[in-house]
Amino acid sequence: MAKDRFVGLAFDAVNSGNTQRLTDFTTDNAVFRLTPKLQE
Repeated sequence: MAKDRFVGLAFDAVNSGNTQRLTDFTTDNAVFRLTPKLQE
């Protein structure tokens, strides 16, 4: 479920060309990768 959220954020960032959203996506994705426990 979390992965779908990140994919949605990525599409939003690309579609809107909003760099702030892209930054948010990158930050969230980094946190997500650093906390594998959340994937379960």
